[in-house]
Amino acid sequence: MKTFSFLGETPTIALRKAQNQCGEDAIVIYTKKISTKSRTSEDMYEILVGLDSEHQDEVKTQVIQPSVQSEHNVNTQFVDYRAEILKMQQSIEQVQKSIWVPKSQLFDLTIPP
Repeated sequence: MKTFSFLGETPTIALRKAQNQCGEDAIVIYTKKISTKSRTSEDMYEILVGLDSEHQDEVKTQVIQPSVQSEHNVNTQFVDYRAEILKMQQSIEQVQKSIWVPKSQLFDLTIPP
C-alpha cells in the first residue's frame, strides 16, 4: 500500500483533492488539522490516504514547492506610538497622585462629646 498526503483549507477540500488524484478507491488513513486560522493564513487540514498496489500505477505524483512570500509586495505600515504612550503614562501618573494623596484632614477629625 502506498500513502499520499493532501492539504486543504477544510477536510472536504483535502478529500476532494485526494479523490481527484487517487480515485474513489483511496482509503482515508487519517485527517489532521495542521494549522490554525490567523490573520495571515487559513486553517489547513492534512488527509493521508492509502492506495492498494493494483491502483498505484494510475496515480500521478507531484512535488509541491513551498511558496516564498516576497517582502516587497506586502504593504505594511509601522507607526511609532512612543509619544502617545508617554502621554498616557503621564495621565496615569496624575490619576495615581490624585488617588493616593493621603487625606490627613479626614483622619484628624475628632468627634465632639
